[in-house]
Amino acid sequence: MRVLKDDGTMYLMTATQYMPYLDIYVSERYHVLCRIVWTYDSSGVQ
Repeated sequence: MRVLKDDGTMYLMTATQYMPYLDIYVSERYHVLCRIVWTYDSSGVQ
């Protein structure tokens, strides 16, 4: 994150249980344009 340019893009992927904490951390330090959330059914199919 310290080497990200002002107009750079960062993609984060994490487990569901950690996303709220990571989202707060990033939102406090960066301007978040959008979030992409993938969901899966019980068989793991996207």
